[in-house]
Parts: sequence; structure tokens; C-alpha cells
Amino acid sequence: MNQKLWRNLASFACVLCMIVCSKLASGESGGHFYAETLFDFGKVTLRPEDKAKLNQLIATLKGLRPQVILVVGHVDRFEGRSAAEKLKLSEMRAQAIKDYLVANGLDASHIYTEGKSDNFPTESYGKKITVGCKGSAMTKELIDCLQPDRRAEIEGVANP
Repeated sequence: MNQKLWRNLASFACVLCMIVCSKLASGESGGHFYAETLFDFGKVTLRPEDKAKLNQLIATLKGLRPQVILVVGHVDRFEGRSAAEKLKLSEMRAQAIKDYLVANGLDASHIYTEGKSDNFPTESYGKKITVGCKGSAMTKELIDCLQPDRRAEIEGVANP
């Protein structure tokens, strides 16, 4: 990983820790939230079902005070011809989510984005979900199998 990414991650971790620790010390109850959206192959356009998920998240967050929101974009192993293209697409996916959240009333100053390229396949309980997606030829079946890797993860902390 490059130094800039490490600095950004370290900064985010420090901010998140300060917010959570201060809320715990003051006795305030806060809440962690998480949402995930999927993307079609090679696209950054939000799908209708994912807009519905984001609308639910937005409605919930409008009743709270979001302190920090991190949006992380991902791609599958076939998207982009180079590491730079993969990173750019994953960053564009994260930005598309941020743009949607801001357009629907959330404060941009609390939302941070980053792209992870294809370095972090989808996992569930420590097991890679797409590990069974074998092959090196881009077939429709393989592209469909890798759908969970084409995602953006939205998480953060909000206060009542």
C-alpha cells in the first residue's frame, strides 16, 4: 500500500477512535451503522434496489447526528486492465455513494471515501465468499459469481 493511503486510514482510525471514546466517556449512547451496495460490471451507476437501501440509511441518519461516515469502493478481479484502473473505478464507486448521500441531505464534511481496488474480496465470517469463482476467462457465469466483490461499503458512527 502506498504511504498516502496509510496516512488516510490512520487519520480515519484516529478520528473514529476519538469520537467513540469521547462518547463512551461522557455516557452518551452512539450507534455504529453499516450498509452495502452492489454495482454492475464496470459501472458506477447506483441500481434502484441500492438506492432504496441508501434511502433507508439516509432516513435513519437524518434522525441522528452522523459523526463520521466512511465509504469504501471495491471492484472484482476482471474490472480494469491495470491496478491503477481498478483503483480509479473503486474510488469512483465510493464517490458515487458520497454524492448520493450528500444530494439527499447528509453533510459532506462527515463523509470520507476511499477505493480498495480488488485487494479485498467479499468475506463473511472470515471466509472469502467469491473463492469458488474459478476461472480466468470472462464468462457471464464468472462475472455473475463475482458480483459480491463489486460493492461499496458504508459505515460509521452517529449520535442520537
